[in-house]
Amino acid sequence: MWRGGQQPHRTDRGQPRLSSVARAGGRRCVPRETAERVATRVATIALVLLALLLVAPATAATRFDPLLRFRRLETTHFTIYFHEGERESAQHLAQVAEATWGALQARLAARDSGQAALPAHTHVVLTDQSDLSNGYATPLPYNTITLLAAWPSGAEFIGLTDDWLRLVFTHEFTHIVHLDRARGWASAVRWAFGRVPLSFPNLSLPAWQIEGIATYYESLITGLGREHA
Repeated sequence: MWRGGQQPHRTDRGQPRLSSVARAGGRRCVPRETAERVATRVATIALVLLALLLVAPATAATRFDPLLRFRRLETTHFTIYFHEGERESAQHLAQVAEATWGALQARLAARDSGQAALPAHTHVVLTDQSDLSNGYATPLPYNTITLLAAWPSGAEFIGLTDDWLRLVFTHEFTHIVHLDRARGWASAVRWAFGRVPLSFPNLSLPAWQIEGIATYYESLITGLGREHA
């Protein structure tokens, strides 16, 4: 049905001009104008998606000093990225990471009747480009942790620790383990559509709950942390 009172363009025989696009069997055609609108929309969506793909890497690249040259260290469950001057810290972090993976696996398996499954692989970026003492974790698009190597000052309420990298890694990896979990319908969504935001239901939890779980396990695993401050 043609809307808006406009009449379709007609040929000399008085019939609407149709495109060559047809359904199976070739019995029914669609107006050329409709086919052109569909093609225009598809092209627009493709251009938007291409723009997003091009912008995302550029945005990620600005998080770190472009003058830094990163190296990679592989372990069983982690890939650690570090720049010049941080090799010793990266090697220590590799040991900490695998020990923490095993400790969390044992704790969660005991709680979940042996059914706990930690992420098989996580990317970890270790950088020392500021005086901040912090860490970040995200399960999207892949499990990734960023650690700032600078030790906290005595004035910061980080908690009791004798190993900053161990404390902050345990905290951030707990985030990964928690946020990456998907069961029931969320597991089905991830299986069908991949790592889309909808398949990470724990991301919608309140911040106090997400941070509280990580703070609890940072203290439970290390024996130090803010719970003992």
